[in-house]
This record gives sequence, structure tokens and C-alpha cells, in this order.
Amino acid sequence: MNQREKYIFLAALMEGEGSFYISNKFNNRMIITNTSHTMIKWLHENFKGYVYERKSRSNPNWRTKFEWILERGQVLEICENILPFMLCKKEHTQVMIEFRKTYIFKYGHHVPQEITDLRNQCYEKLKYLNSTVI
Repeated sequence: MNQREKYIFLAALMEGEGSFYISNKFNNRMIITNTSHTMIKWLHENFKGYVYERKSRSNPNWRTKFEWILERGQVLEICENILPFMLCKKEHTQVMIEFRKTYIFKYGHHVPQEITDLRNQCYEKLKYLNSTVI
């Protein structure tokens, strides 16, 4: 599988199994959750990030789920590369790109108010997008 095909596959996984997240403290991540350890391992091998294994506390008969999480700076490059292949979550991806681009410049401890406002707008927009039915 060449790199373009890997981005196409990742876009499809984000559409069906993934989510985009920005917290009110401006942490950001992409998450894919699935019961296939093989898939999550493939994501980690090809795109880095973190892998977590979650066993059900409420029902021991449920299958173990695995999470692949990509955070912070890695998000911008990945989102830019999957954007052309996104359909239902295209706007989510665009918001993540816009949000991550506010981190290109280093502001130190004082972030200009216009950057904080833009980050807050991205947070609110993604929160709205995640709460609506696609």
C-alpha cells in the first residue's frame, strides 16, 4: 500500500470509526476506536500516535476495544493529507486544520487574544459538529 492509499484508508476509518476532539483547554486529538487490534496496530505502525486497550468494566462478555489516539502537532499533517478523501467529516477535518495552524508560531506564555479567540471558535464549531447528525 503506497502512502496515498494509506491516507485514503485512514480517511475511511475516521469517517466510520473516528472522532475529532478539541477540549476547552485547547487539547486536540484524533481518535479511532475498534475491537480489531490488527487495525489499531496498523495505524500505530503507519501514523505513530498512542494505543490504548480498554476492557469493559460493566460486561465481561464484551470484546476488548482498542483506541488509537493522535495528538497535538501530528494532527495537522494527517488532517491535511486525509482532507481530500473526507466526505461526511470533511468540515470536522477543516476545523482541525484551522485550529492546528494557530500553533505554527511560538507565542511563549502569552498567546495573542485573536489567536485565543480563533481557537475558541474552532472548539465551539467542532463541539457543534460533533453533536449533530451527519
